[in-house]
This record gives sequence, C-alpha cells and structure tokens, in this order.
Amino acid sequence: MTNFSLSTQQQKLEKIYGKSSIALYLATKFTQHLKTTLNWTIHHLTQANEPRIWVRQNANGVKQFNAYDPRTQKRFCGDSESDLRTWLEARYNS
Repeated sequence: MTNFSLSTQQQKLEKIYGKSSIALYLATKFTQHLKTTLNWTIHHLTQANEPRIWVRQNANGVKQFNAYDPRTQKRFCGDSESDLRTWLEARYNS
C-alpha cells in the first residue's frame, strides 16, 4: 500500500512539474515576443539616421555597450561608457 501511495504522489508531482514547465516556456516566449515588438516599435518611431545604443549584461553581470550608426553602417561594441562616448563624438566630428 505504501508503494501505491508513493506512486500516486509521484504522479501528482510530475503533473505539477509539467504544468510549471509549460507555464515557464509560455512566459519566456511571451517575453521574447514583447521584446521583439518593443524593439520594432522603437526602431520605427525613431529617426532612421540616428545611432541606436543599447547595453547588455553577460552572465557574469559585466555590462557591454553597443551602438549602431545607420548613416555609416558602423557598429560599436565595448566595455566602457567612455569608449562609447568617444565613438559617438568621432561620428559628429567627422
């Protein structure tokens, strides 16, 4: 009787785990879709020739500064905000 009780509990736990996995998957997909939609909206609402700047964090929490200049089609990727500023200033001084 104990084996039956454990088996029943195991089945219940597996059902709960399966539901939480599906919920996590759907939440992740929704978040990805929302980010894509927001990026598209920002892209289309901003001026086409202005540089786009974004900051990402890697798994270790280190920030990486990124930029793209559609006018020159040049990209920047660096570890410091001051390097990004220098890159942007060079854009306006050329």
